[in-house]
Amino acid sequence: LQRLTLFTLGMFTFWTMLCDKLHISFCFYREYYFVNTSLSWCDALTYCQNNYTNLVSIQSQSQSNQILSLAQNTFKDAAWVGLSRTDSQNWQWSDGSNVTYTNWERDLFCAAINVDGTWTDFTCSTNFYFICYLDFFYFNVSLLYFKAAQW
Repeated sequence: LQRLTLFTLGMFTFWTMLCDKLHISFCFYREYYFVNTSLSWCDALTYCQNNYTNLVSIQSQSQSNQILSLAQNTFKDAAWVGLSRTDSQNWQWSDGSNVTYTNWERDLFCAAINVDGTWTDFTCSTNFYFICYLDFFYFNVSLLYFKAAQW
């Protein structure tokens, strides 16, 4: 297991202080985890949902580049992402977010990211490493109370 994080946990403390200084009542934080155990797409999804938040959803080329730069040299073939389909046309992210960005040709039913950043669809029973994410939410309760009292 390798944590691929946009902020380290130490930075999380700094980041929450920054949210306080900027008087932000709600902040969002996400860490990525590269799991170097080969599982099928369905088993990888279950693993991520049980241990983190979900399989990763990639919404832009920029996000794809960030994840790949953090995962340098950690996989050789492909790694599962949270994209799949249940019929011939409709692709969906496992976390329910909209499919607004794609980087591939698609004929099968589950998607993986390649080391070069392109995507490939595979039979869902193929075993690959996979990338999970974990969401953190920070609420500044006193600031929320203050803003609510102003209404």
